[in-house]
Amino acid sequence: MPSTHRFEINYLFNNQPLAQVVERDSEEFPQAEVTRYLVALHRGDGEKSPSIPIADAAPEQVMEQAQALGLSDIRVSRLKRVLTPGHYRQP
Repeated sequence: MPSTHRFEINYLFNNQPLAQVVERDSEEFPQAEVTRYLVALHRGDGEKSPSIPIADAAPEQVMEQAQALGLSDIRVSRLKRVLTPGHYRQP
């Protein structure tokens, strides 16, 4: 069974702080992929919807689409894996 890695993405969407936790098989989640993920997640806004398919877009186009959607200040951090649930830990 492949190991999954968890990442927390913090960002602003139309100046409102949001966060997402994403699980991936990869140990890394490069900034360009994070931005692509968020654009795909938030592109449901009809009037601002990008015309270029996000999977085919160059990194510069993805950034332009992110800005057009109101995405900014995107930060990603890898969450540490906790093997034992907190309620089993002793002080």
